[in-house]
Amino acid sequence: MQRIAFAKSNPRMLRYLLIFGILLAITVGALFSQVAAQQRLIALNISNVYRASYDLKLLDRDSTYVVEGEIIEIEASRWTTPDGLRPLDMQQLQTDSTIQLRTPIRLAIDKLYKGTLATPSIRFTLPGGSDDHYSVNTEWDMQLAKGQKIIVFLSVAPENAGPWAQISAYYPQAIFKVDDTNTLEGATNSIDYADLKTIYGSGTAIN
Repeated sequence: MQRIAFAKSNPRMLRYLLIFGILLAITVGALFSQVAAQQRLIALNISNVYRASYDLKLLDRDSTYVVEGEIIEIEASRWTTPDGLRPLDMQQLQTDSTIQLRTPIRLAIDKLYKGTLATPSIRFTLPGGSDDHYSVNTEWDMQLAKGQKIIVFLSVAPENAGPWAQISAYYPQAIFKVDDTNTLEGATNSIDYADLKTIYGSGTAIN
């Protein structure tokens, strides 16, 4: 009772309590709004003709680089529209191949199995991702995360690739997660680590 009486008799204390209550309400409201916004993302499934077969000979033929490394950054997804904004008509994702949502991935290179690179890291883009309203899902979806080890077969975008190549000229033919087993797990299939070593040997250490 003495504390309540003290608070009532102290206008400054009442102001502090009121301000604290308002700030707390704003913070909690913002957190709930952020969670609600994430839950309201509209999912779109886009087919990008993902490679159905993981024939290592075909992957080697079509790839400029074969790289093993650790994901050091997954950047915010970016639209390939001229102004970088989401298209007004989302149906264009199905009819116009130049309009895509792509997610840049930066990889610290541990080993280089094919090709020559002068930098210790490389940046490539994956089709798909999410903005503040849509989640665009493709056959590439693998739940990649920072700190994850992967092997990626990369190609250089052709001259007529379109706006997405301005984000990064490198795009993957296939991606495989690396773990403690002898199996490399892809999005829809897997390959044997030993088979890759048979073709490329132990690779060239970079970092």
